[in-house]
Amino acid sequence: VGWRVTGGYRSSRPGSKPLGSTKGVGILQLLSPKQSKLVPILGKMPGWDGGALMKKEECAKIGHEWVGIGSDDDEERFEVLPHCASYIQIELKRVTDGGDHDVCIVQVAKTGVWDDVNETVMWLEEGDQQPALDPTTALYSGQLSKQEEEEDKEETSGEEGKGVFISDINYDGEVFIVESDEYVEITNDSKSTVDISGYSVVSLNHHGTPDETEMAKFTFPTPTELTPRQTVRVYTNEDHPESGGYSFDRGIQIWNNKGGKGVLMNRAGTEISQFVYISRKQLLTDKKNTETQLDKARAERQLKNREWRRLRKLNARPMTTREEKIERREIRANLKIAAKEFTLASEEVAALKKALESQLEQLERLNESK
Repeated sequence: VGWRVTGGYRSSRPGSKPLGSTKGVGILQLLSPKQSKLVPILGKMPGWDGGALMKKEECAKIGHEWVGIGSDDDEERFEVLPHCASYIQIELKRVTDGGDHDVCIVQVAKTGVWDDVNETVMWLEEGDQQPALDPTTALYSGQLSKQEEEEDKEETSGEEGKGVFISDINYDGEVFIVESDEYVEITNDSKSTVDISGYSVVSLNHHGTPDETEMAKFTFPTPTELTPRQTVRVYTNEDHPESGGYSFDRGIQIWNNKGGKGVLMNRAGTEISQFVYISRKQLLTDKKNTETQLDKARAERQLKNREWRRLRKLNARPMTTREEKIERREIRANLKIAAKEFTLASEEVAALKKALESQLEQLERLNESK
């Protein structure tokens, strides 16, 4: 919570002065699922309360910098986390003694959402639509418990198929035409040794098209075990004992240079991992197209944002006559539509940004592998 005290608040803790009159405002921030890693930081005691921890600096260390909202001379200026699911401004009414802690009685003043266009909190007015909050947009305590359980399970699991996956495919070999130096990497990222005897790796051509076909299949012999964090390679037609010594023994290339998919199956023939790849040329083309779409989506979102703000101002005007009240109903109806359209436009921008980040990560991996 961002908090600014503007009156005579005094803590009721031992050694402090008696409680006085209180007046102040603060902002409660509802985190989004992407901010789950901040919970251990924000849940600790702040620096002013007997510790050296400064939450602002700790958040910044993991890529979540705080930003200021409001003007410098504004009493309601705060530093908040951007991109939260919701913001709730509260007013401090009084503080009572709760024994070993203080009990603050507050009143909700207004709610807001993050405005990506202007990089600040947009406070909602009467008639504005608050975006829906659910586990996909807001962080709930149940999600944290589930996430911790899954992480613990992943770290300790040694069962068949758990923690074993395709970590990389070198689909563009240097050997002329036959590309015998192509390979697929299989990694065990669990803490236990996993028996992969009978597991199979399949090369699929033309991923995502009707003519997706199996190019080659390799089955690990018995016995084959992967120790914790171990990685082995299966080459197209080369023998490398230092990485396991496995090969498809194929005299032609089996990984399409334009794009394809590798699939890892367990002994029962069930798919447990897949690795989709795309050529550098196609990836650069897709990246350019995504950037163009993102620019258009941002422009459209800005138009929707302006319309939303325009209607909010109209809705805030005093209206007393019968005709004005009829006009207000129409304005509020249009305001709800504008809010929904702005939300949809923001979601499209977020989706395109995520797609672009993925493409940039793939390009970075390609650059590192060369």
